[in-house]
Amino acid sequence: MELKKAIDLLKKDIFFLLLFAILGAIIGWQAAKFLPQGYTQSQLFFVAKAPLASPSFYNFEGYYTQETARNFTDTAVAILENRQFQNLAQESNATANIRKVAPQLINITTQSSQKENLEELIPKLAVAFNTQIANLTKDDLPIQIKEVAPASNITYFALNPIVLSIAGVILGTTFSVFIVALKIYFKV
Repeated sequence: MELKKAIDLLKKDIFFLLLFAILGAIIGWQAAKFLPQGYTQSQLFFVAKAPLASPSFYNFEGYYTQETARNFTDTAVAILENRQFQNLAQESNATANIRKVAPQLINITTQSSQKENLEELIPKLAVAFNTQIANLTKDDLPIQIKEVAPASNITYFALNPIVLSIAGVILGTTFSVFIVALKIYFKV
């Protein structure tokens, strides 16, 4: 089929093509309003257990201390995802997302619609966690989370409605061309 003939066939269904292109643009623009937007901040923490006072003989305690901390990382993530710590974030009108990055590394990311809500939230979560663990393991040396680096700067995140509209136009047009091609192929 020649290009000229293909263009003539598409011109017959130009209304259908424009309808889906405009519909895609509207859906893209509206999607930008409903998708999450606001401020975010994250910080990386190291899960460690305080070493015992060095005994007069070697007892593999250094190895077992780090191995205990490594095995505790999944537990630490589960505790931080617990309702008590999520409520602490919700008191600040924010959400906290905890993710295990490596065997002894945890990344805490907080999100809120207002910048002020995130200012002291991550250190508050870390102190609350360390206090809770110290209370749970009174006679044992508690495992603590210690910051690896300072918290990232608070940044604003939002999807651009113009970019989503352009993507909607492209998807709508592609879908309508596909439907027109099927219509022509099956001669409906």
